[in-house]
Amino acid sequence: MGFVIGWGNLNGVMSSNIYRLKDKPKYTLGHSIVLAYMVLFLFGGSVILRFMLARENKKRRNGERDSWGAGMSQEEKVHALGDQRGDFLYTL
Repeated sequence: MGFVIGWGNLNGVMSSNIYRLKDKPKYTLGHSIVLAYMVLFLFGGSVILRFMLARENKKRRNGERDSWGAGMSQEEKVHALGDQRGDFLYTL
């Protein structure tokens, strides 16, 4: 959470430097940089997340993640997953 807040504060510093008074009223440079960041991080983040999730799913299919619940009861597994609803316990 601290990283997200820190990154947001750094964006304020950056914005004061890319939105220059001599570029007004259109602020082409500032808008272009912000658009480039959005494309880079939204697209790049989505691609990275997709490949990371595919890798994790492959490990789960191959049984590389089965050891986390060894020796646990069904109720302990549900609690470890973080689901506090009672109905989830009966659907496993």
